[in-house]
Amino acid sequence: MNAARPTKYVSWLASILIGLAWAANAVAAETLPSSSAAHSHIHFCPTNFAFGQVLAGEPVSHVFTFTNSGDRDVVVERILPGCGCTKIGDWTRIVNPGGIGIVSVLLNTEGFVGAVDKTVGIVFQDPNQPRIVLQLMGTVRRAVEIRPSTAFLNLQPDSAFGTATIWITNCLDQPLLLSAPQCTNDSLTALLSTNVFGQNYALVVSNTKALPPGAFTTTITLRTSMTHLPMLNLLAVANVVPTFSVAPGRINLAPAPLTTGQVAYVSIKNNGAFPAHFSEPLVTANGVRVDLKAAEPDLGCTAILYFPPGFQLPGGRRHTLSIKTTHPQCPLIQVTIAHLSDPTPAAPLVKRTASEVLSAPLPLVFQREAIATLGLDPDQQAAIVQLREFFIEEIGGLSQDPGAPDYLARWQRAQRSTDARLTAEIGRPGVMRLDRAMAAVEPETP
Repeated sequence: MNAARPTKYVSWLASILIGLAWAANAVAAETLPSSSAAHSHIHFCPTNFAFGQVLAGEPVSHVFTFTNSGDRDVVVERILPGCGCTKIGDWTRIVNPGGIGIVSVLLNTEGFVGAVDKTVGIVFQDPNQPRIVLQLMGTVRRAVEIRPSTAFLNLQPDSAFGTATIWITNCLDQPLLLSAPQCTNDSLTALLSTNVFGQNYALVVSNTKALPPGAFTTTITLRTSMTHLPMLNLLAVANVVPTFSVAPGRINLAPAPLTTGQVAYVSIKNNGAFPAHFSEPLVTANGVRVDLKAAEPDLGCTAILYFPPGFQLPGGRRHTLSIKTTHPQCPLIQVTIAHLSDPTPAAPLVKRTASEVLSAPLPLVFQREAIATLGLDPDQQAAIVQLREFFIEEIGGLSQDPGAPDYLARWQRAQRSTDARLTAEIGRPGVMRLDRAMAAVEPETP
């Protein structure tokens, strides 16, 4: 009895192994393609193109060819350039068995210097056909070297005129000839001089007249003797530093009349070497006290303006702060003073039910009654008025159709942004106090 048991177990194990072997053969027979199944085979000759050396701006074009050595059609689904400088021209979408296809590629070398390696991906409709990557490689060199690329003139208050030089160097063997430069701005001029004929030039840029403070630009054009680079377009910038830097350039007051007193600071810096003294500050409206404090003698000063509660600029004229100086080029400094406008936009309509249409809630910065209870300082009040102006600008202005769906979308986006900025201005505790104040007063409606 015991001697027969191992034989029984061996027979049972052998039957299991035979069954597993049969199943494996069946699966292999289903998954492996038969020798008669149709297939495609793509062959590029070659997949890369070495274009050697070219000049910057000179286009590189190449036509890649491939053959279908299989026994079914090859379908090219799409072609993926590696970057925007690589463009795809004509390409074959379907190639029959034994046929030849093409992929035409154009490379723009403008802006490149040195070794260049660009790729193009070919994706086929057949998921079993792997993607093929084509490659263009070579070296791009400049025909002309320009240093610096832009001429900068930094004109200080005590020096009304200045110059800047751009060096133009020929990198090729054949001579480079240049025409007389042409400028688009008659406030600046350029003079071309030859250091080494056909090889090295100096372009000297200068201003033709004394310029007011600000930035002035000109494009300088020179024709060349090179067929592949017929024109050079260079840039020149003149930055004129003002005699005095005044910050801020405009004094913004809270909406009139002021609910509380407001203090404004104006900083004046002397940018020149000529010493200057400041005196006799004057505001064109009555009731404003102005103090001048000199941080450093002759270098500048700070004007402090005190506007009392209830102050309002009289209408009918432009109001300024004026300060006299001893500088011969700028004897008087003037800064505009104005109240910020503070309108309330019409809120968009929100449809709750078929018969109920309500107005969207106003942002926190327009809850004027609640904000008035917070006791904010004048700077915070002015910041809130600026936030209201920001909100109105974000929704597209005051002339809006409350029933337009896109107006509601703009309103909601602007409300989130404005509420976030208000939180940054008065802090989260300030927003919490505002929420409590809004609960205590009737909400403002448009």
